[in-house]
Amino acid sequence: MTEGYIAGSVAGAAGLVVGHPFDTIKVRLQTSQVYNGVIHCFRKIVFEEGVRALYKGMMAPMASVSAMNAVFFGAYTGVLQRIDTNLETPKISSTFIAGTASGLLAGFISGPTELIKCRLQVSGTSG
Repeated sequence: MTEGYIAGSVAGAAGLVVGHPFDTIKVRLQTSQVYNGVIHCFRKIVFEEGVRALYKGMMAPMASVSAMNAVFFGAYTGVLQRIDTNLETPKISSTFIAGTASGLLAGFISGPTELIKCRLQVSGTSG
């Protein structure tokens, strides 16, 4: 279980570093009429605010990656152990229930951090 937690945390952090600039562009396009498309948005952010602006708001989800993965994987395993006796090949219904329960719990962590991230991504923008 510890290996899964560590692997999930590292994978989550790597995914944030790679994917966050795309998320910043998406949020800017959704919240502003200033941009004429993805490339225009990217160029405008980089030229006017610098490359670091693509990573605005990344610390909130980065700080929660470990906690969210711990909740997600821990809850999934815990629920699965309680509802299915065969953990090697659990029933599809058991996998569905465990995944749903763990996703709901992880949402309590990811929801507030997503809100903080989005607010930071659009802070200092005109439009």
